Amino acid sequence: MTTYERSRDVLVNTLGYTVEEIKPKSSLWGDLAFDSLKMVQYAMALEDEFGIDMDDGADYERMTVQDIVDIIETKRTALV
Repeated sequence: MTTYERSRDVLVNTLGYTVEEIKPKSSLWGDLAFDSLKMVQYAMALEDEFGIDMDDGADYERMTVQDIVDIIETKRTALV
């Protein structure tokens, strides 16, 4: 399973989105209507899923699902 698929599944299983609602270019705060609480829930679920720490200072309001995937892959590569 790819990083994108795993992060998408976190959105589905944690926040109740459908697979069809989520695309790589989906804006977290625009298309997916995130708020601060959803962002915290998503970040915590990603940390559990991937064993990484999400950056609390990142500008998530401007990010897409693909941006999150890129961050995860960068952090996982740094752990190796």
